[in-house]
Amino acid sequence: MSFILETERLLMRPIQQEDVEDLFRMDSNPNVHEYLWGKPATDINQTKFLVNTISSQYIKHKIGRYAIILKETNEFIGWGGLKFNENTVNGQNNFYDIGICIDEAHWNKKLGFEIFHVWIKYAFKNLKLPKIFAYTQSNNMSSNKMAHKIHMRLVNDFLDGKDTWNWYELGTLKYDMLITKGVLHDIPYLIKNI
Repeated sequence: MSFILETERLLMRPIQQEDVEDLFRMDSNPNVHEYLWGKPATDINQTKFLVNTISSQYIKHKIGRYAIILKETNEFIGWGGLKFNENTVNGQNNFYDIGICIDEAHWNKKLGFEIFHVWIKYAFKNLKLPKIFAYTQSNNMSSNKMAHKIHMRLVNDFLDGKDTWNWYELGTLKYDMLITKGVLHDIPYLIKNI
């Protein structure tokens, strides 16, 4: 990967091996994984494997989940961003999905909207994607509320194992209309090559 995204409060950069301990601490928290298939990490080697998988996505697809760093403290607070998904989900494959996971200590600090909005803007303005997708468990009220707040359209729900998930989409034309009409307020960000 060759860029970072920066807002007033956040730095979003590629996940690195140096993030393994912070990522494991977050991913081993059952509360964080309540709506991520309920499978918190139990061994740091799982997290090392995850970081290697994400690194390979950077190489293969030039995109992947990024580390979210709180600039004020230089603290790793989660991951987020776009991922090119080759797996079949809800009958779809080879699509870009957007997602975030924030450490419990940073919940309810209104960071999610900022992260989502920057990545949505990046998807449409820099990558020129026609559409992005998101999916979240139907009973994850916080994530479903966020999807609505960023004006993603609920397309359908689907079963994955025993859980029901909601499938969302947002297209570039709708995004442009929302910005033009002032429905979505633009969050300024910088793109820096690294």
